[in-house]
Amino acid sequence: MLDNQGYQNIPADQQILEGTPVYDVNGDKVGEVSDRGLQRNALIVHKGLIFPKDLYVPLSAIRGRNADGVFLNVAKGDINSQNWDQPPADTMDTTNRMTNTTSAASGAVAGAATAGTTSSDVHIPLHEEELVVDKQRQQIGNVHVHREATEEQQTVQAPVTHEEVYVERRPGENLPVGDDAFTDKDIDVPVMGEQLNVSKEGRVAEDVHLRKDRVTEQQRASDTVRRERLNIDGQPEDVVQSRDATDNMDDMDTRDVNNP
Repeated sequence: MLDNQGYQNIPADQQILEGTPVYDVNGDKVGEVSDRGLQRNALIVHKGLIFPKDLYVPLSAIRGRNADGVFLNVAKGDINSQNWDQPPADTMDTTNRMTNTTSAASGAVAGAATAGTTSSDVHIPLHEEELVVDKQRQQIGNVHVHREATEEQQTVQAPVTHEEVYVERRPGENLPVGDDAFTDKDIDVPVMGEQLNVSKEGRVAEDVHLRKDRVTEQQRASDTVRRERLNIDGQPEDVVQSRDATDNMDDMDTRDVNNP
């Protein structure tokens, strides 16, 4: 909480440095003073980063200032209901001139007004709503990857060697006859050969990599907003509207003036 004690009042002709922080009655930051400073008895405050806008804070809503910044007498949550998003009206507002002229003309018809009567301006605020965009990160889908083991028959081929026995007959030599001559005798000749032995071993056949990329796309969001319009009832001769009023009041519906 900032120390907002010991502040001083802000005169209407005093300039405040651009970037001076502005706090609400609870010490929460509202924004910073704009480069336009004070205009029309209002302090212009720059609010927000993503969707910035200017607030025209009247001097009556400022408690004062000190070394920490400027302090308001309203809470941050109540600012949107103060209609500070539009510059304050001039001394002779166009709408007020129309209202006063209508009142004066009606009073003249009724005999209640006399020449030289001074009427006061009437300020009629018109409100409207606007869409505010906010983004929320959430899960919009799911990719499921399943690995399964399958079996298949494989055949491999490899060279092997083996021994074969050939019988070759040759003429006998003049050698002495042994003692085992003329007897039965078995002789075993081992025949050698190679045989395939199959075994299995695992290996990495493929490496699958999953990657997520962020893709930015444009989306549209729509909703219904409300706007206030001003309808003026009265006789055509009772309503006096200047050219400036017609140019600057695009949202005013004056059809009822010509069609009472």
